[in-house]
Amino acid sequence: MKISHVVFILLFLWAGLLFAGGELAVPKDLKKDYALVPAISLIVDSVTKVTKQIPAFYISKNEVSNLEYRKFLEAMRLKGDADVLKVISVDTSVWYYNPPYAEHYATHAAFDAYPVVGISHGAAMLYCQWLTDTYGAGKVEFRLPTRDEWLQAARGNYTTKAFAWGKSHKHGNKLIDKRGGYRCNFYSWYGVENVHYNDSIKAYELKWFKEPLNWKKYHSHFTYTAPRGIFSKNPLGLYHMNGNVAEMVQATGIAVGGSFRNTGYDVRNESIKIFTKPADDVGFRPVMVNLK
Repeated sequence: MKISHVVFILLFLWAGLLFAGGELAVPKDLKKDYALVPAISLIVDSVTKVTKQIPAFYISKNEVSNLEYRKFLEAMRLKGDADVLKVISVDTSVWYYNPPYAEHYATHAAFDAYPVVGISHGAAMLYCQWLTDTYGAGKVEFRLPTRDEWLQAARGNYTTKAFAWGKSHKHGNKLIDKRGGYRCNFYSWYGVENVHYNDSIKAYELKWFKEPLNWKKYHSHFTYTAPRGIFSKNPLGLYHMNGNVAEMVQATGIAVGGSFRNTGYDVRNESIKIFTKPADDVGFRPVMVNLK
């Protein structure tokens, strides 16, 4: 087969991945803020080899920021719906242990680029509905991702990656880069050396050492949340999929990817946090899909 034919076939297959399920009409104002996640057949049962088709979709490159959420709040205040305003209000008491954050985090310009926290699952869904009403133009809708969609965005085609960064299992399982810099913010005195993939059971586990590691060396320099674009992005261009704030998915009470409160082991792609109320370490990022 000629090389030109091979190139054509590869391009055809790639185009099929990109646009499976229909080309997405991305609102012009949001193109720079969203990244395409190609369609994939996800294996949901390794024994029976049952697969699940996940169509292509777009996902926000960053977690929703305080500034973005305040624009939403202002739009809702103009509508004057008291019931909605009650649901979407920010609970600043999540910072009860840090008075300056309780007073300024949600409102001060210094925190504009930081992820919004202290909101409910219902508030996140209403934010997505507002995006649909504002930018959808009857063509696309915004919503919270399913956990499968979030996992696909985080790990791409490398299902054995512990973390979102890197283009392979080798690079996607390290919390610290070659220069010794952290790839996300997390809390732990044990780090990447403890994250071990057990080939025999096909799962990640925590590998303990006889001597404790130096906790200062493995502590992220961001004590709390970090502003967008600080740490490593993944191959799709997504920031902070691991650490920073755990991210809500469609299922109520579940947030994924870990947060600044979690150990290095618990900011993996597979990590799940159960929450029942607004928290200082739970935020979200929307996905964008075609209207059916």
